[in-house]
Amino acid sequence: MSDRIRVAATGAGVNYYPEFLARELGYFEDEGLEVLTEAPGHGPYVPRALAEGAVEIGLGGIWRPLMYRGRLSSFMPFTQLCLRCPNHVLAREPRSDFDWTDLIGRKVLVPDGSPTPFIYLVAILKENGIDPGAVRFIRDFHAAETEDLYRCGLGEFVVTASPLSEVLVDQGLGHRVADLGDAGGPVPWSVYYSLPAFLARPDNAAGRFGRAIQRALTWTTAHDAADAPGVFARQYPGVRPEMVVDAWRRYRAGGMWSETIRLDADAFGRWQKTIIANHLIDAPFAYEDAFDIRVADWVEAQAGP
Repeated sequence: MSDRIRVAATGAGVNYYPEFLARELGYFEDEGLEVLTEAPGHGPYVPRALAEGAVEIGLGGIWRPLMYRGRLSSFMPFTQLCLRCPNHVLAREPRSDFDWTDLIGRKVLVPDGSPTPFIYLVAILKENGIDPGAVRFIRDFHAAETEDLYRCGLGEFVVTASPLSEVLVDQGLGHRVADLGDAGGPVPWSVYYSLPAFLARPDNAAGRFGRAIQRALTWTTAHDAADAPGVFARQYPGVRPEMVVDAWRRYRAGGMWSETIRLDADAFGRWQKTIIANHLIDAPFAYEDAFDIRVADWVEAQAGP
């Protein structure tokens, strides 16, 4: 009999591929786990569900458990999943020579629900010497409504992620002009986090979960997405598989996934500067206070020399 683990995720984009793969290839099952994931499409649901005991694990930005620490919860990240921002900038018209200055004076749609794509884009603009105030941002709508508004003609640019990016491009409604992950460099964009009681469970459910994700990351660095065709067919039945595979290849080439579930210390340090500058946390966390290393230590010890 498997132990049931419930996960609440902030989304279901292609950047979460290793979890989809772990389920498809039976890695969770090998660990005696039945992992059930729900992605309601708005970030605040995740910490609420975790705090109320509706799920055992949350998946999303590391800034959220740190922001909640000492205020609303004692959440602790324990497994890194994504090491890059997954968002792209699409332009309504082709721009082969795109420059960030092209956004000045233009309407740019950025979905609401999480502040981080916006603050990450703002940081990139500042690094390129551009005043974000010169850009006409529209950022008060959730993802589905943002998509509808863009489809109906609002805005010259839109910030999206895969597979929606591929769908809009395929339909002739957008042209990919920039990848935020490439422009901004590595940051621990998405992590799994939980409460201390779950991380201390005697059945080591957190460790077993982390080992399944580690196996998926290892597979991802050594294979092509086409080697596991059932993953995307099951996850995105309405999207042509080759489009999603292409998105996966771009993500992997851009460094979306590292080879380990252990939090990248340098990337975390860089990201903390941005989230502090945007007042999500007040001061930097020491690495050992921001990430429970026991799962990564156990997984690495099990792997041996």
